[in-house]
Amino acid sequence: MGNPEWAEWEIFKDGYSRSENSDVLRMYMEEWMANWNADDLFQQGQANRICFAPASTMADLPAQPQLQSRGYFHEVTHPKAGRSLHWKVPHG
Repeated sequence: MGNPEWAEWEIFKDGYSRSENSDVLRMYMEEWMANWNADDLFQQGQANRICFAPASTMADLPAQPQLQSRGYFHEVTHPKAGRSLHWKVPHG
């Protein structure tokens, strides 16, 4: 994000002020984030050591590389319901 001019405004001088003016802050943050997709923003944040992560839906989880590499999901075939992906339940 760099250092946008609005970040220096008095209404954003500290955590309390940012909280009190969260509607304005949100507007600027949403404008900036509109240029990113969630995965790219997450990767860039991680590269800059910023602690945050996307809020994934249940439908997003099977596509996450970390969960795929650990084999967290497996496909189940049911005679009537058909095929679906399920979370593996740890044993023991």
